[in-house]
Amino acid sequence: MVVLTSKEKSNMSVADFYAGKSVFITGGTGFLGKVFIEKLLYSCPDIDKIYMLIREKKGQSIRERLTKIVDDPLFNRLKDKRPGDLGKIVLIPGDITVLGLGISEENETILTEKVSVVIHSAATVKFNEPLATAWNVNVEGTRMIMALSRRMKRIEVFIHISTAYTNTNRAVIDEVLYPPPADINDVHQHVKNGVTEEETEKILNGRPNTYTFTKALTEHLVAENQSYMPTIIVRPSIVGAIKDDPIRGWLANWYGATGLSVFTAKGLNRVIYGHSNHVVDLIPVDYVANLVIVAGAKTYHSNEVTIYNSCSSSCNPITMKRLVGLFIDYTVKHKSYVMPLPGWYVYSNYRWLVFLVTLIFQVIPAYLGDIGRRLLGKNPRYYKLQNLVAQTQEAVHFFTSHTWEIKSKRTSELFSSLSLTDQRMFPCDANRIDWTDYITDYCSGVYIEKLLHSCKKIDKIYLLVREKKNVSINKRIEDMLNNQFFTRLKNTDPECFKKLVPISGDVRLPKLGLKPEDEQTLIDNVSVVYHGAATVKFMEPLPIAMNTNFEGTKKLLELSQRMKKIEVFLYVSTAFAHTQKQVLVETIYPPPAKVEDVYKFIEEYGDDEQATMKFIYGQPNTYTFTKSLSEAYLSRHHGNVPTVIIRPSVVSATAKEPLKGWLENWYGGTPLLMNASEGWLRIARGDFKNRTDIIPVDFVTNLSIIAAAKAKRTNDVQVFNSTTTADNPVTWSDYKKYFTEEIVRRGKNDLPYPDLSFVESKTVLAIATLFMQTIPAHVLDLWLKMTGKEPRYVKILAQVIVLRNAYEHFTTHNWIMRSDRTRELHSSLSPEDREEFQCDPTQINWPEYLRDYSTGVIKYLKPRKMY
Repeated sequence: MVVLTSKEKSNMSVADFYAGKSVFITGGTGFLGKVFIEKLLYSCPDIDKIYMLIREKKGQSIRERLTKIVDDPLFNRLKDKRPGDLGKIVLIPGDITVLGLGISEENETILTEKVSVVIHSAATVKFNEPLATAWNVNVEGTRMIMALSRRMKRIEVFIHISTAYTNTNRAVIDEVLYPPPADINDVHQHVKNGVTEEETEKILNGRPNTYTFTKALTEHLVAENQSYMPTIIVRPSIVGAIKDDPIRGWLANWYGATGLSVFTAKGLNRVIYGHSNHVVDLIPVDYVANLVIVAGAKTYHSNEVTIYNSCSSSCNPITMKRLVGLFIDYTVKHKSYVMPLPGWYVYSNYRWLVFLVTLIFQVIPAYLGDIGRRLLGKNPRYYKLQNLVAQTQEAVHFFTSHTWEIKSKRTSELFSSLSLTDQRMFPCDANRIDWTDYITDYCSGVYIEKLLHSCKKIDKIYLLVREKKNVSINKRIEDMLNNQFFTRLKNTDPECFKKLVPISGDVRLPKLGLKPEDEQTLIDNVSVVYHGAATVKFMEPLPIAMNTNFEGTKKLLELSQRMKKIEVFLYVSTAFAHTQKQVLVETIYPPPAKVEDVYKFIEEYGDDEQATMKFIYGQPNTYTFTKSLSEAYLSRHHGNVPTVIIRPSVVSATAKEPLKGWLENWYGGTPLLMNASEGWLRIARGDFKNRTDIIPVDFVTNLSIIAAAKAKRTNDVQVFNSTTTADNPVTWSDYKKYFTEEIVRRGKNDLPYPDLSFVESKTVLAIATLFMQTIPAHVLDLWLKMTGKEPRYVKILAQVIVLRNAYEHFTTHNWIMRSDRTRELHSSLSPEDREEFQCDPTQINWPEYLRDYSTGVIKYLKPRKMY
């Protein structure tokens, strides 16, 4: 095992740290994982390899999945400048839900011989994932990743990406390890025994969902890895679009608080469950990525895990009102709203009022609109959009109805310690975010591109990739590199893609599904393991969430522990793994349940959704539950592998790099924001004053890169929150103002006068939904049928409502997610590294970002319909 002294690392640039080293990444095909890969390849040009744990998916081979990933515009800058660096991505077939990670002996040997840094971000992020699923993915997956890391001969740091919401029971969340929400062994037993939804709610012990619950547990699991290697936990809050590069405003999905803001801005959502003054802890995904990269580069040996909160609520807060307002202002300005009266919406803490407003001002108008479209010979679409709005609302309601102050002092200090060059290269301090500028930059997935771009001396990036829908891992890598996101690398260093080495695997499979030769490759060559693989569905059945997020993490850690060159294991968790805490700090919190209890619950109740919600009580979904479990597991079992947990909040579009506003899918808060901005979502539970913690994906990537680079060799897992509510808060009102405004201004709203309203009462929500959305949707579908056209409004509305309800926990809650450690980490960089790896949430300009975010949604996601 190679260990650099803190003095050596402090004088070393982030890119120099990764030069000649190999990084093992899980979750590389996900929103945040792509940003990690792009950033590592682009900003650390001399990196050796990025080993990427990947599994086949939906008939696609792991190579086909990688090809699809790099085909994203996110990688355009890499393909344009140094396309050869994509060759540094090495796919490692495997699955964190499979025993042994499904990694072959050959690939495991490669990892144990070559990996120096492990970045573990693989997890199931579905809030409503069944406990067993969340456990298996978030906790057990992390356990296996840590076990692998301990076998790595060159391991220098283990970075675990958690979530700033692993401790939502605290009003103030610091960069420390909090007591687990439950005994991990008890949860394990529950999972083995099977758990019903009711039992799950009890096991969650106040956590809003299984995701934050398992993430909280996993932090403790990761913290135990500290005795084996320097371990870092990065806790991003709500990860949003890229703020700076490679593509400003890029993001990969419509989920989370940003989705709710877009829906509101579009006029699709008229009500938000929560308070307008609640802070939305948003952090650009590139800030999270930069923090991870920097934290890994600057890690040092310590008796405790290092935790970085990648968030904005404590240093650059933006309220729900301001956040939604930013989106609405942009939408109206560009006439891109879907429904009339864009910007009209209310907040409410009454579910009944949210329902009523939704019915009257969303569902019914949707029906009527679809009827009108049928009369005009057009296909109905409004009710279908309302369904997506509902899904977004349901996913975020806990977070819009609560507010936390998430400290990120350590993150800011880390950023300040960087050289000016590194500060420019890896921005990760939320203090620097201009929320007005950021909204339109909403983006996701820059890690690999960032590493290749900013760490030019990186040796290899081994990518654990699984085949998907009969698409080979090589084809998946090709698809990934064809993404527009890699353009800057293609233009500047096309040869850098050769540093990408795909490794066939699946975090859900035993031994990660790795071939023996692939496993040996990782063991022999990997220095940094980045684990971002996870199932991000909020309410993934608990067995699936546990298998992917917990078991996958567990397996990847076990692999990392066998790596000969391992320097850091970086786990990408979620800032919402501890939503039971009002204030989330960068520390390991107690797991939401005992792992044994989780498995007992699963054995008894299986994937019973109702029982699961009771079992994970206090966690909004199985995603946060299993992420919380995984954090706790990493905290306890990381051993001698330096472990870092990155806790992004709602990862959104890129803020700056490689493209502003880049994103690639409808995950996170994006669908909710667009449902509201397009006119489908008219009412939801929440409050415009609530803070919504989103973080640009490039911020998360930068944080992950620097957190791994600066990982301390301590006995404790290092946690970094990639969040914004504490330092640079953005509210739902800001979303409405800037995101929706841009959608409407550009004329991208589907229904006229998009305007989201928030109510507090569930009863009001139900009644309002009935009259404002449901009845109009039925009327419009009736009209479409009368005119011989296919009805669509009711179907769309159903999806909108489901999405709205899924986010209700987040629109009705307010957290302060501290990212002190993240900011400290960023501040500790050289000026050059601070510039290159921006991850300080205070640097996010919300108006600018939210406008770039909405622009990115229009540019990168609009062509791919949500419904």
